[in-house]
Amino acid sequence: MRSTPEIDENAIADVRYMAEKGYVVQATTRQFNPARDYLWPIPASDRLINENLTQNPGY
Repeated sequence: MRSTPEIDENAIADVRYMAEKGYVVQATTRQFNPARDYLWPIPASDRLINENLTQNPGY
């Protein structure tokens, strides 16, 4: 029996085995929002330093 998940080449844990055995559950499903998720939010501290920066759409 495996006690820790295998890690793939992208450093993502494969927890399918643990889910199949009922050790973990999927709490939420992530949805990619193309209108927003291509950009990260700009930190407030960066926007305070540079007044020319504005927040990315959707944040």
